[in-house]
Amino acid sequence: MNLREVASADSDQRKRFERKAQSLIARHRGSVPVVLVSHRPNIDLLTMELVDEGDLLVGRANANGEIDVLGKIKVQ
Repeated sequence: MNLREVASADSDQRKRFERKAQSLIARHRGSVPVVLVSHRPNIDLLTMELVDEGDLLVGRANANGEIDVLGKIKVQ
């Protein structure tokens, strides 16, 4: 799955992206850490968190494939 930027995507494309991303996240849910590398606005859409350039979010995937944010790490 391509986690490309969706800022210019229309509403239907954005919803398809969100469903695909949540499905991917839900499939990799468990005790093994998974690292996702993405850009804004993708990370904003998937976590409902605004992040600054270089920030890292730590989260846990729930059963719906949504990311529950546990914290934010500021990188200098």
